[in-house]
Amino acid sequence: MTDSPPAPLGTLHRDGEQGGVRIEVLIDATASEVWRALTEPDRLRDWLGDVSGDLRAGGRFRAYFRVSGWNGTGRVEECTEQRGFSAVLQEDDGDGEEATAVTTTSEQDRTRLVVRQTGLPLSMLAAYGAGLQVHVEDLVAHLTGLPGRHTVDRWRELHPSYQALTVRPS
Repeated sequence: MTDSPPAPLGTLHRDGEQGGVRIEVLIDATASEVWRALTEPDRLRDWLGDVSGDLRAGGRFRAYFRVSGWNGTGRVEECTEQRGFSAVLQEDDGDGEEATAVTTTSEQDRTRLVVRQTGLPLSMLAAYGAGLQVHVEDLVAHLTGLPGRHTVDRWRELHPSYQALTVRPS
């Protein structure tokens, strides 16, 4: 019996010559707990990487995401406490901007998290999908006390599953 490949949490989308990734999960944590993990630099450092700067609407920040190796700058477009935020990101060695939007919705003592990344190169869409899933899994582990954090090995496990996904029109 062979091990089946890990199931992707996300979907891949195409909008003209650019792509997007969408991941949705239900987390066993309150919206307040999720919000703090998404917006407090000390909490971000635990599950994502180093983020410094102004994380309020209109603010600019610098970030390095450990697992994916993403390194660049961003600006917060919108930020509504315990509801969501959007940011435009520019990788240091990248050509264009990409956008990330995060929404949170309370469902009793749990929180539905939806993360959308857009403006991604179509040729790298599966890589972005696997990377975003690793980040979301690490956030869930941080919030629920699951042991360990993921590494590039987890990305390597997920990447083939994302390569096999059909890219949907946006």
